[in-house]
Amino acid sequence: MNKTIIFGQSISWNLLLLSLIVACIPFPIKMGNAAMILGILFVVYQLIVKQIKLDRKKIWSFAIISPILFFILILISALFSQDISAGLKQVEKNLLLILMPFILIGIYPPTKVDREFVIRVFSFASIISFFILFIVAIFRIIGGANFDVLFFHELGAFFDLHPVYIAINLCIAIYFLSFYYKKQVPMSRGALIFLILIISFGLFGLFLCASKVVILVFIPLYFIKLLQGALKKNTLSIILLLILLSNVFVFKSSIVSDRFSDGLTFDIETFQPTSEIALSKVFSNEEKEKISDLELRYLMLKIGTFHLQNDGKLLFGYGIGDVQEYIDYYYMQYGLAPGWFEGYNLHNQYLQYLVTYGALGFTLFIIYLIYSLYFAIKNKESLHLFFLILILTIFLFECVLSRNKGIVIFIFMNTFFMMKYENSFIRN
Repeated sequence: MNKTIIFGQSISWNLLLLSLIVACIPFPIKMGNAAMILGILFVVYQLIVKQIKLDRKKIWSFAIISPILFFILILISALFSQDISAGLKQVEKNLLLILMPFILIGIYPPTKVDREFVIRVFSFASIISFFILFIVAIFRIIGGANFDVLFFHELGAFFDLHPVYIAINLCIAIYFLSFYYKKQVPMSRGALIFLILIISFGLFGLFLCASKVVILVFIPLYFIKLLQGALKKNTLSIILLLILLSNVFVFKSSIVSDRFSDGLTFDIETFQPTSEIALSKVFSNEEKEKISDLELRYLMLKIGTFHLQNDGKLLFGYGIGDVQEYIDYYYMQYGLAPGWFEGYNLHNQYLQYLVTYGALGFTLFIIYLIYSLYFAIKNKESLHLFFLILILTIFLFECVLSRNKGIVIFIFMNTFFMMKYENSFIRN
């Protein structure tokens, strides 16, 4: 296999290309798509010109077959939707479910060192991406903008990235750099200080993203892991634990603290959906202005589950092409649209899949997640288990897989680790 030398390390062209693909994940969608197209073309070139054969056992592995089956389900759902055009647009986005595994089959890194190099590249790319967004925000403030541009949606506006995806990327980067990186690379004191600064900056960025669910899940997991290291007198863990505690000052910002206090309030009257329009609770503008993020998710949960059963769509769902039209219709029934929440998904990945694909698609999705969780635990892969706990909890409050970046980060990370386990099984 041809190799090149980068920073004194011999790296195969396969590894170099995969590193390029993961390095583009934290950046704008066009960059990520361009890198993936390059990866697809390279794998096709290897198959046709070089006549390199793919491992059949890899192709038929659960890590590859599951996303393919789910993509087929999405395609069928789109074709049987009343609005086929809207359905096919979703199919186009969900092509990532099969394209990323296809790339990984063709250029999957064979050694532990190479696999950790890929995650290292992703981690530093995530930090660099946030650094660019932070610098852009600073220049906007210098140009007269207020400090809101440092937080939440405004922070990711330059790259058109939702703050949840920025926060997920930073969580993976922080966890990896804190507990894996030092084991891989011999470090001088200066390099260790630089690593601490990088991790601290990542933590700072995580708080600026102000994504409630990500922070509320990540901080306890990270704190426990650091505490375990500190009790073993690990210097890096002790320092990072102190830095984590000191980051509490970010919450003194009214923007961040208001998002947490306002978003997590729950003081809404019991809401009961109904099929009788005349009996429907219609929210006034004043009531809608006071609905917190948590209350909105409660309303969406009630609306989604009730009407799915009432409409007789429990088995197959509304269909990928029609689901948003139905959701918007019921938002209007309760006065939540127009002008307010029309176009919003249900902000719960599990519920969204149940409403869209019915019990059939929901069951397939849950089996895939349980299987992934089982193998992460069985193989004692801390990073994969951390990622799954993080992402599965976020699924309760966000439809991460409704956007390109969410699909890419989820399917890449999960397939990347699942292929590692199945490769080990095949060798054994």
